[in-house]
Amino acid sequence: MYFIGTAGFSYRDWEDVFYPKGYDKFSYYSMIFNFLELNSTFYSPFEKRFFDNFAKRLKPDFKLVIKAHQNFTHRKDFSEAELKDFLFNISGLKPYLLCILFQFPYSFHFSTENIERIEKIRQLGCDYNISIEVRHQSFLQDKFFEFCKKNNIIFVNIDQPQISYNIPLLSTVTNQNLTYFRFHGRRADNWFNENIEPYQRYDYLYSEDELKNLAEIIKNGDCENIIISFNNHYRAKAVINALQLKNLLGEKPIISVDQIIRNFENSNENSLF
Repeated sequence: MYFIGTAGFSYRDWEDVFYPKGYDKFSYYSMIFNFLELNSTFYSPFEKRFFDNFAKRLKPDFKLVIKAHQNFTHRKDFSEAELKDFLFNISGLKPYLLCILFQFPYSFHFSTENIERIEKIRQLGCDYNISIEVRHQSFLQDKFFEFCKKNNIIFVNIDQPQISYNIPLLSTVTNQNLTYFRFHGRRADNWFNENIEPYQRYDYLYSEDELKNLAEIIKNGDCENIIISFNNHYRAKAVINALQLKNLLGEKPIISVDQIIRNFENSNENSLF
């Protein structure tokens, strides 16, 4: 089964492109997609009542991935108590959770210390599926993939600009029940630029040929359930590409992607194509 959606949903620049006037954003999003990667949790340590209230808005067949707070991936000295608190706070969403996503930065390289850090997360999060995104090529070794398989950790296959030592897109399966693809776009000129707005890093629209290639790579992953998340969120490009890929994988979207493209072009002087 495919779980296809976007990284985040509450973007102001999606209004009048994807979201019609007068609609609640999440209510509309969940009519179109069966899956959401909730990524505001990466930036803000929400309390349990936020997650409990969010759970009340979910349909039984809607699924989530929660992105773990950056303290656990970008800081070495997080405490067990902090992670336990986070896991307790999200417990109300457990029936809808496919996994928890831990996204590590490019500066996070393969080492004994960092493997132990991932192992600590796995042990503390033993009641949940744990997915790990790493971005540096030092992880491309059998020892790491065997570690993931042994611990039932979901290795996240990512598409990102192919510069420096960035990991290329793979179709690696380390958990037989669930695999994960995240598409960040291929904006090489902005990827390592610290003097830009964060959204500019993900200002990218995959072409039809690129999407066909992504679809073939996804099909190569021998797994029963496949998560697909688009993070190229600027001006709803993630929505456009998610719907296009959905169609390529044989799941007809319930809204017209052509209409979203027209909305984009009508609200912006620059054409998508």
